[in-house]
Amino acid sequence: MKQLLIIAFILLFFHASSKNPETKPNIVFILIDDKGWTDVGFMGAKYYETPNIDRLAKDVMENI
Repeated sequence: MKQLLIIAFILLFFHASSKNPETKPNIVFILIDDKGWTDVGFMGAKYYETPNIDRLAKDVMENI
């Protein structure tokens, strides 16, 4: 099942990028192993410091 999902994502990515080759897609892929949704600063975590993820979340919310 994982392989099928990965293949579908890759095909979708290349299909979407072939429509308008002048613009590059804005895709951010973050892979974090064993981190819960409460383990990042913007969700209220005090133990872990995640300044880059927090800045990314802030920038996204300001530009919506």
